[in-house]
Amino acid sequence: MSSTNPGVRLLQITLILALCLVGTHSFANIDRIERQAIARERARDCEGAYKKFLELQTAARKLRSARQRRNILSFVATKLSKWKRCYEKCTPSER
Repeated sequence: MSSTNPGVRLLQITLILALCLVGTHSFANIDRIERQAIARERARDCEGAYKKFLELQTAARKLRSARQRRNILSFVATKLSKWKRCYEKCTPSER
C-alpha cells in the first residue's frame, strides 16, 4: 500500500462506493421495470406490456456494462417484436 494522505484515501473509497451504488440503483430500476413488463405480459395486456418493454429498452441503453446492456437489449428486442403487432392492432389509449 502506498503512503497516501488518509483524507485522500477516504475520498477515493467514498467515490468508489458512490459509483457502485449508482450502478446498483440503475440495475435495480431495470429489474423493477422488467418485472412490471413481464407481469403485464402474463396478463395479456398488449398495450401495457409493449410500453413497459419500450421503457425497459430506454433504461437498458443507459447501463454502463456493455455485456448487461447487450443481453437486456436483445431480450427486449425479442419481446417488442412479439408485442408490436398486438399493440398496433389494439386501440392504445395514448397515440
